[in-house]
Amino acid sequence: MAIVLPHHKLTSVINLQTLSDLFAEKDLQLPGEKAQRLSQERGIWDGFEKTCLVKSESLQMPHTMKAVSNNGYLCDNQCLSFKLRKLCAHTVAVAAHNRNVAAHFNWYRNQEKKTA
Repeated sequence: MAIVLPHHKLTSVINLQTLSDLFAEKDLQLPGEKAQRLSQERGIWDGFEKTCLVKSESLQMPHTMKAVSNNGYLCDNQCLSFKLRKLCAHTVAVAAHNRNVAAHFNWYRNQEKKTA
């Protein structure tokens, strides 16, 4: 499943199928759709010192993303999806915003190998 995300005047394509060996199709579809909504609604704001704020659909306060080495992103402790999987719609949306989705997915795969 490829999701096209607008980024200013350009578009970014997220191919969530690259993670299909790690997640079921239904578990890829919802974060992809949410990441697309966040991007289309301009729900991402650049913060300070390698952070981004991402609109929350369930909380009044936005989620805080932190960029880490090798194109990784960490979501805040309010995100249940990130707590469970170390990947969420917020991190995918920020990766699309920063045009490094493939590199972020590589970072995610490397993190999975370390914990396996």
